[in-house]
Amino acid sequence: MRCPLPCLGLAAATLTLPVLAADGDTPLLEVIVTGRAPASLTVPDIDAARAELATVPGGAGVVEAADEQRGRSSTLQDSLGFATGVFVQPRFGAEESRLSIRGSGVQRTFHLRGIRLLQDGVPVNQADGGGDFQVLDPLALEYTEVWRGANALRFGAATLGGAVNFISPTARSPAGAGSRLHFEAGSHGYLRPFASYGAADSQRDGYLAISGFAQEGFREHAEQETWRLSGNWGERLGAGVENRVWIGAVNSNSELPGNLTKAQMRRDPTAAAAGNVALD
Repeated sequence: MRCPLPCLGLAAATLTLPVLAADGDTPLLEVIVTGRAPASLTVPDIDAARAELATVPGGAGVVEAADEQRGRSSTLQDSLGFATGVFVQPRFGAEESRLSIRGSGVQRTFHLRGIRLLQDGVPVNQADGGGDFQVLDPLALEYTEVWRGANALRFGAATLGGAVNFISPTARSPAGAGSRLHFEAGSHGYLRPFASYGAADSQRDGYLAISGFAQEGFREHAEQETWRLSGNWGERLGAGVENRVWIGAVNSNSELPGNLTKAQMRRDPTAAAAGNVALD
């Protein structure tokens, strides 16, 4: 009879089996079998993600969010800046960034091109392939999967530039369990508050996070303000069956100062481009 650990209601278990000799009386050795059930059936933990990506013959890897969140966690550059083959450059210091994997789409100035961006497996890209990075919160992540080049074809045939899948915490994961507070402050009005809470029992778990991002910017017409609400709710319906619902809401307002000529920059590096100010 085989019973997985979740049906026993256990997160981990150790079973000791004495092995007897042919006469049935003399124990020869002791076999210890140790197992651990997954924290969530719908969201693989980082060890499971590493094991899966290790089977990919091409370029793929995992970035653990905990490593990046020890320092500043403002934009995607802080989350993916050290990922192999990934180039991230924020526009004018804003959350909106240029994202390139192995040189794909490096000529474009904003939004996405040729790269599939996902959160918990759900595409962030719009129908034309473009998308906004403001929907993603670097602080509300468990880990990030990076699929470089053609390895991302599993997410769609138009993603020759690669794919990045951001995985959210659950109340059953180390990053989502209990309460967490995070606060950053800096020059030019930079503020980055974050708060989250997660709770779970044997059948249900819930995680909720709220965060803000604000800065006045070094230049004129560079003020930004973003508020995000994200979370998920999971319920185990039986042995090996789990349902999970994700929620997310984002309110983002970004003023981009635009480009200056060399002469304009030398005259006043804090100025904004006239066209950007006129068109707001």
